[in-house]
Amino acid sequence: MRLFLSSAVVFLLLCMQPLQAADTLRFFRNHYTDEHGLPQNSVKAIAKDTYGYIWMTTEDGLVRFDGERFVRIGKADIAISSNRFVYFFRGPDRHSIYAFNDMNEIVRIKDGRAYTDTQALTPERQWTKIHPSFAGEASVNYSTGLPNKADHFIMPDHVIISTDDDQFFHCSAKEVLRYRSASLQQRTPFNAKDLWSFFVIGSDLFYFDNALKKFSSFGKNGQITDCRLEGDLPRNPAFLKGNEPVRLFWNLFSPGFVLCYINGSFYQLEQKGEGRLQSRFILSGIELERNINYTAFYDEKMQRLFLGNDTKGLHVYAAQPFVTLTAGQYDDVYYGQMAYDDKTILTAQGNLLSLSSPPGVVPFIKKFMQTDFYSILGDTRGLIWVKQQNRLYRFRKNDGTFEQKWEFKADVKVLYWGQDSTLWIATDGDGLFSLSRYKQDQQPEKVINNLSGLSYLLQTSPDFLWLGTGKGLMRYYFKDKRRDSVTGLNGQYIRSLYAENNRLWITTYERGFFLYETGKLTNFPLDRGSFLTASHCILEDKKGYFWITTNKGLFQIAKADLLRYAEGKQEEVYYFYYDKRSGFLTNEFNGGCEPCGLQLENGYFSLPSLNGLVLFHPEKIQPLLPDGTILIDHILLDQRKISDSQHIHLPRQFGRLSVQLSTSYFGNRRNVQVFYALVRGNDVPVWLPLGDDGLVSFSTLPSGEYALHIRKLNGFGQNNYTERVLYLHVAAAWFQQTWFYLLCVAAVGGLFWLFMWLRLRFIKRHNRFLAEGIQRKTSELTHRNDIQEKIIRSVSHDIRTPLQYQWLLAKKMYENMEKDGNVLFIQQARTLSDNSSRMYHMVDNLLRYLKSQVSGKIQHTERVSLHELVEDKIQVFREIAQGRGTQMVNELTADSYFAGDAQLLAVILHNIIDNAVKFSRKGTIIISPVKEGERNGLRICDTGPGLEPAYQHWLNNPHSTEVPSEQAGLGLLMVKELTRLLQVKLTVTATAGTGTCFHLLFPVEMPA
Repeated sequence: MRLFLSSAVVFLLLCMQPLQAADTLRFFRNHYTDEHGLPQNSVKAIAKDTYGYIWMTTEDGLVRFDGERFVRIGKADIAISSNRFVYFFRGPDRHSIYAFNDMNEIVRIKDGRAYTDTQALTPERQWTKIHPSFAGEASVNYSTGLPNKADHFIMPDHVIISTDDDQFFHCSAKEVLRYRSASLQQRTPFNAKDLWSFFVIGSDLFYFDNALKKFSSFGKNGQITDCRLEGDLPRNPAFLKGNEPVRLFWNLFSPGFVLCYINGSFYQLEQKGEGRLQSRFILSGIELERNINYTAFYDEKMQRLFLGNDTKGLHVYAAQPFVTLTAGQYDDVYYGQMAYDDKTILTAQGNLLSLSSPPGVVPFIKKFMQTDFYSILGDTRGLIWVKQQNRLYRFRKNDGTFEQKWEFKADVKVLYWGQDSTLWIATDGDGLFSLSRYKQDQQPEKVINNLSGLSYLLQTSPDFLWLGTGKGLMRYYFKDKRRDSVTGLNGQYIRSLYAENNRLWITTYERGFFLYETGKLTNFPLDRGSFLTASHCILEDKKGYFWITTNKGLFQIAKADLLRYAEGKQEEVYYFYYDKRSGFLTNEFNGGCEPCGLQLENGYFSLPSLNGLVLFHPEKIQPLLPDGTILIDHILLDQRKISDSQHIHLPRQFGRLSVQLSTSYFGNRRNVQVFYALVRGNDVPVWLPLGDDGLVSFSTLPSGEYALHIRKLNGFGQNNYTERVLYLHVAAAWFQQTWFYLLCVAAVGGLFWLFMWLRLRFIKRHNRFLAEGIQRKTSELTHRNDIQEKIIRSVSHDIRTPLQYQWLLAKKMYENMEKDGNVLFIQQARTLSDNSSRMYHMVDNLLRYLKSQVSGKIQHTERVSLHELVEDKIQVFREIAQGRGTQMVNELTADSYFAGDAQLLAVILHNIIDNAVKFSRKGTIIISPVKEGERNGLRICDTGPGLEPAYQHWLNNPHSTEVPSEQAGLGLLMVKELTRLLQVKLTVTATAGTGTCFHLLFPVEMPA
């Protein structure tokens, strides 16, 4: 519900005389009709419940008003047969309000809710229980407040008035009877002209004689006393003349006072001791029509008057604690100001403004000040300092005498009185100057050259000066003339500075306000509307509150809250907001001036704005804090109302859950800060601001337990909030029930057993298949080995034996021919013998190699003499080597042994020596021992051309399987494979043109 705002009601011009100063309270009026939420425009009675809600009776139901929205309660909401309600009355529950409709049905109102009550008795029924003889008597009327709805057309013979303490007054034209607990306590004779002039304050009965303007009280001892009226009402001219009637507004739910209306003004009337009534002015400027019924309720704490009538709905008048002073001219846009005396302000335009006198001017200021209104200063000698563009003027305050003028190369931006009576003058581009107020005819001294963009100056120490600029905050040290800057404020437009207790408070134009303390910079959170983004000025009052002006209103903040926030002891800061409805003529305050705000000696603060100076006394302002209870109006589940208990059970597949919240508050709604968080389990709450409609809404939620936290800040102070919690249980789906989980566990167990059974079955079948395959492969390998062994035996019998016989025969022939001396035949026979020998040993070595490959292991292990084994191989190749002019040398000692397969080692030695003999001519082949650690071995070196690098790499790399050349023989291949089988370390080194060395290191021989 959006507030309908009409123009402010202003009750006093500044030129009024002091006698009229009591009637100067200003109010702001809101007018509500059926266009703004009322069910219709007849407001017959008004009351306030314990939760702070305003209730009204209308022709179309009960109405609850929280300051923002109207809620109608009628036949559709509670069990009643008529919506036409007449009045409120007190019942047995003194914390409740009782409403009565035209069908004699009673509705009880308590804690923001309305219920049908069939047990309560109306005042008529309560009275007839005491006096049954009055039952149905038309001449008896029961007063539930003034004015009574029947006073225009009914003049009863008896009026019954009840009070809160089980007391009744029976008033007639001749006497007043007082009853308590159905027992007559007192009979007092009294001649009453108008029975509608009786009313109650507290538990005491009063009578007002409108013609005589006289109040009478009825004491408990039966004595009648003419009351002495004090305060503001007797000073009202219309009351003094006696020609205007006083209209009484007595409300049962404001038992401590009664309201009086006369000549457009309202007064509050209270009892102050026996026979004394104190009156206090509330507001004026309200014209009540004579023949229209009105009802009124005044709330002292809120300073709000609620006024309803039969045809025009509801008017709410709110007190305005601020006053705006203007000169009534075109130039009411104010910046610089100074205290002219303890209650008068002089502006930079030359205007004099005061709460106690009409606006005036200072001519000599008015003459010189044309366009530059940002600075004006006074001093203790009665001098006034003003600036105008690039000129500085000094005048005498008492007579306006012009004393001196100074001109600068650039415009003067800021004037500031520092410590030790120094006037600081900041220019726009020509630097910073200083001037002593006590030295006559002194010229300004330049302190800093070429400094521009200064916006505010503040000195908090004799050692340095704070320089606020459009690009950050600096500190200038006088002694060493150096400057430093505050990290974190670079690029920020500094609007003003305020210092207290070694703390520096800073306002900026784009990032709100800061605290700088002991090297730490704290940026405070913005308000909900981000109005504090452009903060102009900070003033501190005696109660510890900051007042901060902005472009969109004024904020009141507790300094203690800010300090706790800076220390990390408080999570949120409460900001209280004031706007035009509080008495401003505009929400836009001005900044960029020195000083940014003014405190007068009488305690008033003065703040410049775009339309006047805003004045207020901070110690007299009582902010209306939103400390009401959080009420859950209703809960809708898929557009259907459900119980609003603390524990809510929701079906799994609901569409939308809506929780309508309400809290009573009759101030600016920006001061109501409500947050909510939906928390599941131990999750950290994420607080979200409540919308203006007061509705918290959720769509479908996963099943589980939730807590809906609703928190409202109640005002200033740490942890000052009201919180409500709703617990939501969202039902689990069938597949989230316990039985389903158990079934799933059983099913998973069954599936696991089935999987294991199938897996085991598969493994068994696979094992059988593998066994059959292994058996088949074994059979094939056995068959293949048999064939290979047959081939080996065949080669051994059919090739090796004939080759051996051929070799021996060729050798015999060579020896016989050598005896005969035929040289040709000798050479041919020798060649045949050598080739046969090679072929025989090659076949023999190949057979040994094949046998090792077939078996894959060492066949025979024995300990043989290396010297003899090498000597045997030398004998095989000696004649061939001699034929090539190569000498073979065996340097192995007789005690050199090898433990292993001697036949395979012989194959290795045969192939290495054969390779050395083949490539060596007229050289030397040396077989010598080697030792590396605990391993023994031998080295075979020749003086041939040297083994190619590719072969070296291949032989030296045990993991290399790629033979360097297809032309390579089987000899080196057998050497590499057999050394691996025998665990002999093979290393080959060669140098082109100088020879090759094969190094063989044997495994360490284990002791027997």
